[in-house]
Amino acid sequence: MALKVAAIYPAFAPEINEMALTWQRLAQAGRVACRVVAGADDRLKAAHSPLGVERRGNLEILRVPGVLAPGTLGEEAVAWAAEFRPDVVFCTLPLNLVNARRIARRARAPILLHAEAWLDSAMMARRYYLWIPALRPWVARALRFWHRRQARAVAFSNPREIAALGSIAGMHYLPWPHPRWSAAPPVKREARALDTVVYVGSLQRWKGAERLGEYGARLLADDPGSKLVIVGPVGDSVAERALERLKPWSREGRLRHIEHLPRAEAVALIGRSLAVFYPHPSGGWGLIGDAWRCGTPVISVEAHYDIREGVNALVAASAREFVSAVRRLRGEAGLWSTLVAEGERSAAAHDVEVVAGELLTFLELAQPQR
Repeated sequence: MALKVAAIYPAFAPEINEMALTWQRLAQAGRVACRVVAGADDRLKAAHSPLGVERRGNLEILRVPGVLAPGTLGEEAVAWAAEFRPDVVFCTLPLNLVNARRIARRARAPILLHAEAWLDSAMMARRYYLWIPALRPWVARALRFWHRRQARAVAFSNPREIAALGSIAGMHYLPWPHPRWSAAPPVKREARALDTVVYVGSLQRWKGAERLGEYGARLLADDPGSKLVIVGPVGDSVAERALERLKPWSREGRLRHIEHLPRAEAVALIGRSLAVFYPHPSGGWGLIGDAWRCGTPVISVEAHYDIREGVNALVAASAREFVSAVRRLRGEAGLWSTLVAEGERSAAAHDVEVVAGELLTFLELAQPQR
């Protein structure tokens, strides 16, 4: 019999969201029956889904106005999820725990929390620690204590945390999925735009917008043969200043900023470029996975996530190193090919079927006490 799950997501569309695609696979296989409450607006991908209920067999999705994290869930949505009588309430992101508790109390079901990165406080809202950096680790520790008390078990998706958390009862490593969005084979190196580096994602302070402007300006100033394409919505004043810094090269046609591209077009852009750049020392797993699946090398500012410096990606700790990395990828076909092959091997460990199996194992942690 299928496990019944009520889930809460900030946004949820299997066509563009990696974890949503994983849930769809489990539902299609009859392993789960799932009701998902999600926001209609996906700000990270600049996408909007229709309001109301969408039914896909064992998977039903109720989309409510706006963004669900950390917004308050309406009473009708809580009732819709609870009347399903779920075996478990699956909450993604601690920001949604208040909503999850409302559903769980009504349904008398345990909560499972997917925190993605459990120990990483880099994306914590600054108001939580009163804009005083010295307070951040203490606030993060207190929040983790409270979050852990609300859930029967916690899943984390940052492989860097396995050593610290993997042996702790109630903690489960759930790989982040890297789907192969296109069935087309990767574009060969000789057919690519070897002058083009790409960033795809929302433009915000906590995603490295300032560093994107700094590194991009250094590349375009020092390497006249390079172009930079940035795809994503502007989310704050830091991003606005970064784009303003790059504006002189847009007039030359060497800098393009595109607010939004459909996923298929964004993946195609990644797949025909020299490299992808991720400017923040945490997160960016979707972009990194898309690049690896497209056979496109990754340049990061730090060896975070599954990145192994010089093996499946290059690391540029400074703008000068970024320029050097781009030049190496353009001039060293052997290095480029090695990174591509290792990147695909890394992505294969995060295949959707692999993640679906781990997700089902995590869900079953709620069962013995039912």
